[in-house]
Amino acid sequence: MVDISTPTAPASAGCFSADGYTHDAQCVNYQGPDPDHQGAEVCFNSNTDTLTIVDVTNKSAPNQLSTNSYTGSSYTHQGWLTADHVYFLMGDETDETSFGHNTRTYIWDVSNLDAPSVIGTFTASTPAIDHNQYVMGGHTYQSNYRAGLRILDISDIANGNLSEMGFFDIYPTDDDATYNGTWSNYPYFDSSLVVISGREQGLFIVKPNFGGGSDPAVSIFNPANNDSVTGNVTVQIDASDAEDAAGSLDVYWNIDGGSWQPATYNSDTLYYEAVWNTTTSSNGAATLNTRATDSDSQAAFDSVNVDVSNTLPTFHIDSIRVTVVPVNGPRNKGVAVVTVVDEGSLAVGGVTVDGTFTGDWSGSLSAVTDSSGEAVFETSPVKDGADWTFCVDNAVLSGWNFDAAAGPSCGDTSGSATFGTISGRVTDSSDNSAISGAGVSADTGESTSTDSFGDYTLTPVPTGTRTVTVTASGYVSKQDLTSVSDGATSTLDFALDPEPSGGTGTIKGTVTDNNGTKLGDVLVSTDTGQSALTNRGGKYTIQDVPESERTVTASKAGCTPEVAVTTVSAGSTTTLDFQLFP
Repeated sequence: MVDISTPTAPASAGCFSADGYTHDAQCVNYQGPDPDHQGAEVCFNSNTDTLTIVDVTNKSAPNQLSTNSYTGSSYTHQGWLTADHVYFLMGDETDETSFGHNTRTYIWDVSNLDAPSVIGTFTASTPAIDHNQYVMGGHTYQSNYRAGLRILDISDIANGNLSEMGFFDIYPTDDDATYNGTWSNYPYFDSSLVVISGREQGLFIVKPNFGGGSDPAVSIFNPANNDSVTGNVTVQIDASDAEDAAGSLDVYWNIDGGSWQPATYNSDTLYYEAVWNTTTSSNGAATLNTRATDSDSQAAFDSVNVDVSNTLPTFHIDSIRVTVVPVNGPRNKGVAVVTVVDEGSLAVGGVTVDGTFTGDWSGSLSAVTDSSGEAVFETSPVKDGADWTFCVDNAVLSGWNFDAAAGPSCGDTSGSATFGTISGRVTDSSDNSAISGAGVSADTGESTSTDSFGDYTLTPVPTGTRTVTVTASGYVSKQDLTSVSDGATSTLDFALDPEPSGGTGTIKGTVTDNNGTKLGDVLVSTDTGQSALTNRGGKYTIQDVPESERTVTASKAGCTPEVAVTTVSAGSTTTLDFQLFP
């Protein structure tokens, strides 16, 4: 899972691997009939031989709700939910070749997320292998390799029945069970067009014709146009169709063109309804859009303009406590406890806190505050580890403002962390012009980019002698030292040399200890100032290294640094492995 709240700096938000390999997943804000999980973020995973359902509301601690196999499984590949989140249509990519039957679709009843079950299968008239399918309106659109795009009617899915409505074959030679033809499709355009991708054939754009039925009618009843909205708003949508029964349309809504969310029919009010938490939207003008699709996949649209006017509550960091906890023998770990409170000093739970350890173990972690407002972070055990600093990088809770200046941003094992600021300017050494967008980072984990004037500021930075690294596209990276004092600003300017015209190459390799165990979080740096941390498998890659003979250093807390010399050639990759000793 990836946090894209800052699109230009995506970050890992968590991972679920307890059930092994996941080939494909559909993740939704669950609006189905299971009352225990309504409003949760739920992923429906195709996991080799099972349908595995996981609550991922807490990205750092996903919760597996169920995992279920099925008769005839061979390679569980992909599937898609119906709009009401009651059924899941699944394709198994190799059951046709493993068991010799025609293309088969498995129909799951997922109304109980803790105990889903297969209620039927649909076997097509062709032997082709199935690949990707997507549900839109009253149909599922299947890309079945050599059999082409196949469109199935799902109106009787509650009884475990599907039926084929039409097809478009982009591989007309045959429908054999081999991997040629269509790989995927996209049926979600407002125009009702469907895009089909072929592995060898290219791109096809088609428009299904399901008959001459009338278009649905749709209008937004609440909120009204130009309304001012705050808090939770019940969105009410009036939608109907001459050929379809009341409540049977697929009705969705979104804000400002964002992702479509389902609206559920309320037989008491006769509206399709959903709850919009307006605190998740920015204050000011917003457009509420709706789309209604009938059983013939014909669509109608409406929209209203509203003004979002919320006064958001505020939270801040109350304290950061960092302690040393013995693990076994001489090995210790650092534990940071971050406490979050509101303006009245009451604990705030559910806050996602991102932070970074530096010292005897370095790394970035994420945790969520509990009902006591506390988020706990732990380092890996380190031999004789005793010196750690933990700094909060960001804190997020939907519908709240984070006041970073109202509380501490860092804490350390001494209980009296001190911090200062580093600022300066980055210029081109050849003409003294400003370099914007250069990356500037300290050895304690703080980082930023230069502005249009080449200026940067790093704060808060732990006191002491700090190593600062600057990198910029088209320039040779540089490192320099500066002394940081408590509450003071140190000035450190850089003049970067343009990269030599000869070009750049790549250095990569693996770092192990004296027993051959692969080491993570090892800092590998070149004499040009470029660096990378090894991953958990001990691997690192440093790109855009100017060609020449280069000195490379691998270092990690608790180990003796290792230095090696290698030659980098333009456009090529040099492998350089290291072995570190305690």
